[in-house]
Amino acid sequence: MRRRALFAKFLVFLMLWGMWQPYLLSQDISGVPSFKFQSDFSLFKTQRPKEVEQTALFSLRGVSSEGLTAEEEVTPAPRLKEERKPSRIELEFSRRFGDYLKEELEQFGYDFFAQSRRAVAQVGDDYPLGPGDKVKFYFSGDPVEVGVLQSEYVSEVGQDGRLYVPGVGLLSVSGMTLKALRETVSGELLRKYKGLTVHVVLEALRAFNVYVSGYVNNPGMYALTPLDTLISALASAGGVDKRGSLRKVVVRQRTDAGWTEREVDLYEMFVRGKPVDVLLKDGDVIHVGPIGPIVGVGGHVKRPGIYELKDERDLKEVLELAGGIYAFSYPESVKVFRYKDDRVEVLQTRLSDQREERFEVRDGDLIVVEGLAEDIRDLVFIEGEVDHPGAYSTKEVKSLALLLERAKPKVTADLRIGKIVKKDKTTVNFVPEEVLSGQKDLELEDGDRVFIPSKFSREPVYVYGEVAEGRTIPYYEGLTLLDALRDLEFKYDIRELKAVVQTDSETKEVYLYDLFVLSKPDLNLVLAPGAKVVVQRTFRTEKVPTITVLGQVVKPGKYEFRRGMTLVEALRIAGGLAEGAYLKGLILLRRSAREAQQASLEVAFSAIEEALLRQEEGAPLWAEEERKLVESGLIRSRQYLSLLRKRTERNLGRIALEVPATLEELERSKANVVLEDGDEIIVPAKPGYVLVLGDVYNPIALPYQAGLRVEDYLEMVGGPTRGADTKDIYVIKANGKVISQRTYGRPFLLGASLMKYKLEEGDAIVVPTKLKVPILWRPLIKDVVQIIFQSISTAVLARRL
Repeated sequence: MRRRALFAKFLVFLMLWGMWQPYLLSQDISGVPSFKFQSDFSLFKTQRPKEVEQTALFSLRGVSSEGLTAEEEVTPAPRLKEERKPSRIELEFSRRFGDYLKEELEQFGYDFFAQSRRAVAQVGDDYPLGPGDKVKFYFSGDPVEVGVLQSEYVSEVGQDGRLYVPGVGLLSVSGMTLKALRETVSGELLRKYKGLTVHVVLEALRAFNVYVSGYVNNPGMYALTPLDTLISALASAGGVDKRGSLRKVVVRQRTDAGWTEREVDLYEMFVRGKPVDVLLKDGDVIHVGPIGPIVGVGGHVKRPGIYELKDERDLKEVLELAGGIYAFSYPESVKVFRYKDDRVEVLQTRLSDQREERFEVRDGDLIVVEGLAEDIRDLVFIEGEVDHPGAYSTKEVKSLALLLERAKPKVTADLRIGKIVKKDKTTVNFVPEEVLSGQKDLELEDGDRVFIPSKFSREPVYVYGEVAEGRTIPYYEGLTLLDALRDLEFKYDIRELKAVVQTDSETKEVYLYDLFVLSKPDLNLVLAPGAKVVVQRTFRTEKVPTITVLGQVVKPGKYEFRRGMTLVEALRIAGGLAEGAYLKGLILLRRSAREAQQASLEVAFSAIEEALLRQEEGAPLWAEEERKLVESGLIRSRQYLSLLRKRTERNLGRIALEVPATLEELERSKANVVLEDGDEIIVPAKPGYVLVLGDVYNPIALPYQAGLRVEDYLEMVGGPTRGADTKDIYVIKANGKVISQRTYGRPFLLGASLMKYKLEEGDAIVVPTKLKVPILWRPLIKDVVQIIFQSISTAVLARRL
């Protein structure tokens, strides 16, 4: 019997082989898998084809759904067009400063791409499938059970995201992971075939086009895969040309809202080791602009080179790019070589003084840090209130009088006392005034350190930077930033400047426009003794006065604010009104109005809290039961007060304007107000509804019908409830104004009922609740409730809920 069963299985297998043979012969012979026939007829083993699709930088081999790579391969990056040679910038640095350098400086970061290699990326179970991916299925098991299936099958995900699987049919797999696909196919086939094993392999990745332009060695269009990133795309283009910027690589990507732009600084990875990769998509544009300001750093630094500057402005920040200095560097001797008027100007500075660390570097400078060598000896040092602090040779400056003459004490120096600290830490005091007048003198020794203090009892405040002339201000109690900057002549408009206030413990930045024009009191800092106020120029990436225009305009977004700008000008800068705009419902939110409203509410809240405290103080005098009732009421009151505070924290600051229906009418109307920095303008779409809020049976938004009155809409929602205060019903207009029974009809329709008021699109009817709170609370509660309902109306109109 066993032999008959085996013989039957063998016949079945021969029949199946006859069915497969024509199909296999019709396929491309290079892709035909070779089969090994085993005597137990239980498994079909397949050798995977050697042909592999190559894309961009690297080759990708098939990866099983268990996450194992079929092969590993490393493909070198494309070779540059020509052999490496000094760039024009490197040659220019060598020509200008070669006499002052012991090494040839190279531009930092560009050799990264020349050395780039990319190994085969491993695609794991979590790889999401998409149109263009090729998937290979391997089926194994008893040939009698699964004989109708091919042992392997390759299928490509179509543009509609569907994939054909034998025995299953079409599956929607776009976004599905390899693991999920394997589990889905296994589940479907196991219903039909027992003992079936399914393996899923990614045969080839989908490819898409990315455009690389600007200062790269090989600009053009490149076919990449979902595993490629910005770095691999730049490497595909041969890397960044040395005339191009590594600090401002722009990636433009298409989204549903239009094109977005992201600026990438490659120094974040090259210098600080932070990842900067951006995952790319079909049609992305990578653009490398021209190189920015450059500075050479040489001598005893950890990474000499030529560096591109972005936000770095002073000596300390530039040296950080170069990795800092060595322990054997000589921080007292740092030279800055500056090419000016066809000659090299040498500036001496040092790192031991914090003010010198803020030494401003310029485009094209060369910084050289000297080292401690055997010939650096016989030095004396002077610091404090002198114009030229630093190291001096005792061969040239043998006496204290000569040292003071060279170092030149400042007008702020206290000439009544000075001190010399010897190598053995002993101290010698002297009177600088006597030394300068020739009455006395001291011979200096190697290693002496001379200190000249300030004549102020407390260290003065220093102001310098983008000002016509820096100043030293004697410190006094209560000295403010405005006092320090008053009457200064600035090099640029205050809209482009900020004050960086530095103390030993912290650094703060204040934008001069906010300080001088907007007069924000919290920005007028009280300065500490020894504070340094550095006036710096802001950049486009920093804060500038802006307004925001959103909603139904052609080009919504943030725009630079100009003094005197009106509402109509802002709307026209944003491209004008879009189709469907409802100008009469325009929302203008202002920071100063929000602060004023919050301040007035805070006064009312404080009055109520004070009343609660007085009530709490009298509670111990009452009987036990009364005291418990009072305490319970106080707890509820505080909870209610806390809730009111939270409800009014948001959506304050709306300016109510009677805006006409068109821009032309608005330009001639009083509603064309002058804007302020930070204003937010929202032009809503035509609402087509009327809101009914408050104490009604069915608060809801109803379709707007022309000519209907307040009473008509109240009837639609079932009318006010028993707890409603029908005497204080009011209407919040779409423009933010409030119409109540007291204001309706003035001055011509005295006695007119608000119930007869004809509503417009976007209006809101508010039916308040009868207040059951202490009399003191009622004005506040009414104000808060009105603010809450105005916030709801505004939010619905602006579609912010």
